[in-house]
Amino acid sequence: MKAIVSLIGIILLSALFSAFPVEACWIGFSTEELVERADLIVIGEIKSISGTEKAGSIWMTNWEVEVQYSLKGDPDNSLLIVTTPGAQNKQTIMSTSYRLDEWGNTVMLFLVKRDGYLEPLSPQGVVALDLNDSLLQYQPTGEYLMEKFNIVDQNITSVEKKELESYIVGVPQVVATASGSGVKEGGLLASPYILPAVLLLLILAGLFIFIRSIV
Repeated sequence: MKAIVSLIGIILLSALFSAFPVEACWIGFSTEELVERADLIVIGEIKSISGTEKAGSIWMTNWEVEVQYSLKGDPDNSLLIVTTPGAQNKQTIMSTSYRLDEWGNTVMLFLVKRDGYLEPLSPQGVVALDLNDSLLQYQPTGEYLMEKFNIVDQNITSVEKKELESYIVGVPQVVATASGSGVKEGGLLASPYILPAVLLLLILAGLFIFIRSIV
């Protein structure tokens, strides 16, 4: 009789805990470890979900992320496909599941390449940012990025925020994509010689007009 009562108690407790979300047991990383382990560190905009797929027994969600700046590594394209574990409307629910849009639209990503997929190192590898649109001229420095973006992630401590800010400021070379620099790829403004060429044409046109006026 006691065994039956105990079994019923276990079943009730299991049902009770299953009604609440389970906190995933992710390995904690320091800021230094995030930087060291990441294959690619970028700042960009989450655009949309490009689809879901199943790898073995695990469902995954693929996100389109438009890269604006690269702090570590060289992205193959300005539009990356970033994968996170789990997918909505699927029967299999994992405690490790999370979505990129939980952090908003503008994020800093610490990415690793795993089995052909590009994934955040963990949920710690996603940091919410706030954009300052007042800065128009791009400068390839970490100081510029700290003026352009504010770290507004509520999931990190004040110490971790300061460590991330210190890392960004210390980045010696920042690479901007066309979307990050405000330059349209393949357009006239993409060439650093367009302004000198325009000035030269104006000078030649003025000289031609002057010569014709005195002849």
